[in-house]
Amino acid sequence: MTDVPAVEVEPEMPPWEVVAARMDVKYFPRDLAMRAKTSGSWNDIGAWASGLTTPRRAITPEITAKVAELTDGIQDPVEKIKALAAFAQRQIRYAAIEIGIGGFQPHPAGEVLAHKYGDCKDKATLLAAMLQAIGVDSYNVLINVRRGVISPDFPELRLNHEILAIRLSDKIADTAFLDMVNHPKLGRLVFFDPTNEYVPLGSLPSYLQNNYGLVVTPGGGEIYRLPLLPASTNRLLRTAKLELSSGGKLTGEVHELRSGDLAVQSREAYLEEAPAKRAAILDRFLGTSLSNFTVTGASVGNLEKYDENLTLDYKFAVEGYAKTAGNLLVLRPRVVGAKGSNLLSGKPRKYPIEFREASRQDDDFEITLPAGYVVDELPQAVKAECAYGSYKSEVKVDGNKLRYKRTYEINDLIVPTQKLNEVRDFFHQIAVDEGSSAILRRAN
Repeated sequence: MTDVPAVEVEPEMPPWEVVAARMDVKYFPRDLAMRAKTSGSWNDIGAWASGLTTPRRAITPEITAKVAELTDGIQDPVEKIKALAAFAQRQIRYAAIEIGIGGFQPHPAGEVLAHKYGDCKDKATLLAAMLQAIGVDSYNVLINVRRGVISPDFPELRLNHEILAIRLSDKIADTAFLDMVNHPKLGRLVFFDPTNEYVPLGSLPSYLQNNYGLVVTPGGGEIYRLPLLPASTNRLLRTAKLELSSGGKLTGEVHELRSGDLAVQSREAYLEEAPAKRAAILDRFLGTSLSNFTVTGASVGNLEKYDENLTLDYKFAVEGYAKTAGNLLVLRPRVVGAKGSNLLSGKPRKYPIEFREASRQDDDFEITLPAGYVVDELPQAVKAECAYGSYKSEVKVDGNKLRYKRTYEINDLIVPTQKLNEVRDFFHQIAVDEGSSAILRRAN
């Protein structure tokens, strides 16, 4: 092949390895006796990986002692699993030392514990040994962090990450973990990534959701599609109490409650930044919706409590938020937080859209109107739907308060190119709503 067009970078496109054409070749020994050892199936790859991993899961006296220390006084089996998972996730430093077959074979669990560092497969293997010490079975899972690279129809070693599938006993309720699945052969499993320190046990990282992983068992392996968590598990609830002056100045406070991957994103952004520079994160966010604003206070709650919802509270003042026109004040009820997208503006896209996760995001803004003003005109309520999401908003008047409420939900991840027009219209309706204005009139 010659003169193959380059892959153009488009916003929110799938990984380039997914959209680019490629040719994969499998080769086998000519010797029939050797060739009989493998058919190149996922099961064969799993059997090979099991041979590399199983001996490295050996429980040492040091592992037994550490498990006893971490689970001392804990009776609940779920809490025991959480304690061991948190240790592997946050107390074992990530460091990859891969020599020879070390790209696929983990270091012995005892060595990982002794050195307190390891890569993804080291951390998964250590956790597997620790879980086995309390009688909990688990399976190493080979996966690619770029969703869509692995096809279930073509077994291959394009696997660049390793996580763990933890088998749950009958004593543990189905509701204990969000990402629990019923595997037809292995029973109830919860998938966990010990490498990602910000994602708590039971909340599968977004890049692993709806992605194929090779579950490695003693008898071989099986390609398995990890679950896509519903939109309700990734929530943003933003409420605001604001006040508008007759001169157009807007002041007030906002409270945000984030859960699931939306909490993970914010938590990671704040924890990866030096404390003295964290204020800039909020400034950048507000700057996408406001100008001439001043932040007068801000705080983050549960920042390092990974199992709990993240909260963000901030206060601000915006000079000239409402524009004056004679005896009128013109303001935008949607104060902060843009959902409308320009992904589909400009020249036609070549590639699908890939959303990060399914999510539901709600805004509820209450704006106290200045004395002497009444509402002259309000934006119409909006309801937009497509196969991948839904959106609705409304603006109402309650006494001297303007109330703007909306719900934005994405429930699927990949929009194929033949569906882009449908999504273009969806986001256009959102953008129009976000930019619409309410008009206040001085009563006298």
